[in-house]
Amino acid sequence: GYSGCAFADMGDHSRGMRLMERAIELNPSNAQAWAALGAAKLQLADEEGIQYMRHGMRISPKDNRLAVWGALLSRGLLSFGRIDEALEVATDACRHDDKIFLPRIVLAIAQCLKGNLKLAAAAWHDARRIRPGLSLDEIKWIASDEEIKTLTQANL
Repeated sequence: GYSGCAFADMGDHSRGMRLMERAIELNPSNAQAWAALGAAKLQLADEEGIQYMRHGMRISPKDNRLAVWGALLSRGLLSFGRIDEALEVATDACRHDDKIFLPRIVLAIAQCLKGNLKLAAAAWHDARRIRPGLSLDEIKWIASDEEIKTLTQANL
């Protein structure tokens, strides 16, 4: 599962996904493989990734990676225009770990897309509490150009 995740993260999605699928065949309780396979599918704009990620999170409800998985799931939901669900997932992800800035960034994006600029600013400032030097340039890998423009207009 971890090697499949690494291949997908390096851009070799087909090889990575095959390895993660094999990890799930060998151990259907492998939450990491389910979540990583879901994240890889979402990177390829496959909406089925949402169910894979939700399943991985559901079978490991006390996992220390839930904040990151929630941020990636929320990002995927935003990609499919499911803003209300993304807000819920990002908010929950923030509750899972007070030391990870990623879900707060996705929460800020989702709040901006809903027009809640004060709440977006609060999420952004919370991310900067964790990572003081955080800049909009640093989040280009998780936010679209349009989303960064919206964040800029919100004076973040």
